[in-house]
Amino acid sequence: MDIWSFIIPFLRVLLYLSSLGAVGTILFIHHFGKNQSPTGVRYCQSLIKKSAILGVVASLSIFLSVAGNMGGDLMSALDIAMLQLALDSKAGLASLITLLGFLIVIITSKSSSQSGLVGSLFGLALVLSSFVMVGHSTREGLVTQSLLLIHLAGIAYWLGSLMPFRWMCLSNGNENLFFIAHRFGVLATRYIGALVISGLVFAYNLLGSFSDLINTTYGNVLLVKLVTVSALLSLGALNKFRFVPLLIENPVVGAKRLQSSVNFEMGLALCILFFSALLTTSLTLPMST
Repeated sequence: MDIWSFIIPFLRVLLYLSSLGAVGTILFIHHFGKNQSPTGVRYCQSLIKKSAILGVVASLSIFLSVAGNMGGDLMSALDIAMLQLALDSKAGLASLITLLGFLIVIITSKSSSQSGLVGSLFGLALVLSSFVMVGHSTREGLVTQSLLLIHLAGIAYWLGSLMPFRWMCLSNGNENLFFIAHRFGVLATRYIGALVISGLVFAYNLLGSFSDLINTTYGNVLLVKLVTVSALLSLGALNKFRFVPLLIENPVVGAKRLQSSVNFEMGLALCILFFSALLTTSLTLPMST
């Protein structure tokens, strides 16, 4: 089997992690920055920068993988002719736009001014736009591209909050943990509602038939992904209705329970990103679509 069929999904997962980490953490600061301690804000800013650095590595590696995949072996990733072909391809251009977006985030993240925030948002807009330049979202044009962007924003809000929440649970004297967690749950109903609706409509547009969930390999992997997402949603509901109220009854125990839940959510999230990578890089859509 071609070695790139193993490497490319892995690189795609890294790209998802870096993109959702950067976008999600900026959304977290936007919604809850005023309620965080200065140390918490600095942690989030550091997380954005680290996510962007990982994004630079991932996007550059993906560009090289485009060349390598065209040539069929590892050395093709450094072949000048293959790199030129990659540069002329949509996949190669998308990866370079992603790279540029992350570089802008790294440069502007050093500034705490309004212009720095605007620069970071512009960089992240480039990153997100690269996701709708190639792949399945281009099949139905603006409709599926818009659905994917809404879906990504919802995922970023949820998954991008996991590391900040984990840090808050491990920090001593974080008296605003309950307020932020409660407010997060209130806003999550909007973000996750948009995430689920856009994701289901997007998936149906791609498949065109519910029977393809059972009768095709693509549909089978998508179905496993949907089951894993359902488990993640159930865990989120447990956090909202059990562990977050426990922060008032017993802050120490509540923080430990919430931390354990967040750790498990992170594991499920990695599985979901892996399934997404397989769907976008290694599997083809059913012919009936």
